[in-house]
Amino acid sequence: MSDLLIKRLQVVGWMLLAGLLSGCAGKPEQHLEGSIEAPLELPEGMQSRQLKEVFAIPEGVDVFLPNDLSAPRPASLGLRSEQGAVRLQRIEDDSWLLVELVPSRVWPLLLNFLTENSILVQNSNATQGMVTTEWNRRPGSPARERFRFSLERGLRENTTQLMVSHQYEKQDEGAGSASGALSNSSRKEDMLRRLAQYTADNLDQAASSFMAQVMNLEKKMYLRREADGQYHLELKLPIRRAWGSLRKAIATLELEVLDEDFDEGTYTVAFPPGVPKRSTGYYVLRVTAGGQGVKIHAYPLGEDQEEAARNLILQIRDHLS
Repeated sequence: MSDLLIKRLQVVGWMLLAGLLSGCAGKPEQHLEGSIEAPLELPEGMQSRQLKEVFAIPEGVDVFLPNDLSAPRPASLGLRSEQGAVRLQRIEDDSWLLVELVPSRVWPLLLNFLTENSILVQNSNATQGMVTTEWNRRPGSPARERFRFSLERGLRENTTQLMVSHQYEKQDEGAGSASGALSNSSRKEDMLRRLAQYTADNLDQAASSFMAQVMNLEKKMYLRREADGQYHLELKLPIRRAWGSLRKAIATLELEVLDEDFDEGTYTVAFPPGVPKRSTGYYVLRVTAGGQGVKIHAYPLGEDQEEAARNLILQIRDHLS
């Protein structure tokens, strides 16, 4: 091959590379405005040939293409509210948000919510997951109010509990002084609902916060193995809160409840659910105070049910919230 031919091939190669790079850098819509160019002129001594199908379709095989050939949008990485990613939990007078995200991703959502709603922050502590707003006077009201938000790890992994507390002070017009801090449950509930809706709408934008990655948030649930091989759960919760969480888990698992006694701290249930009676075992779930929280044990009422009792504890662990 002559030197002249080699130089011409190099020029053609550089031209093709430049064309490819400029095409990649263009706007996504530019391919719609493209025009058909004249065939490329090759140097003397070279011949062009038609490209063949690498994966040819055999004759007699029908190919069906969809009417809409537009590329679909990639699936969102965020969880959706209709899938239960954000839930308003309530046990007696206590209520909070349960978010299916780690605390370091919920923290920036909380700060963005406050910013977009023009709620001024008095102080915040990412390590402890606490935010306190400034005192604010509502239009047409002599009282001023503030909110405190706190994040805790959920009972299950990769979940966050978000609590809100409310305080307000009434101004004494005659004396010109404020009353002691009070609480308004309806204002707290309203803030929780607004925060729940915002969080559910913005889960796709929930980026992890570098500051919140050092959150010193205590784990809430531990699975313990006893000397006889049985399991029990330890929950870092008040006993009434733990009792309510257990009740929700039993309902979610659709366990038949034969007896419920809060004073004794026991549930008597049938397990597993949805099987013939002859295959069902009966167990006492006992909730007892101990240490800094409570313990949940499963005691079989029949013989040779120890393994099923362990499975029952594992099922409850996976459904506590």
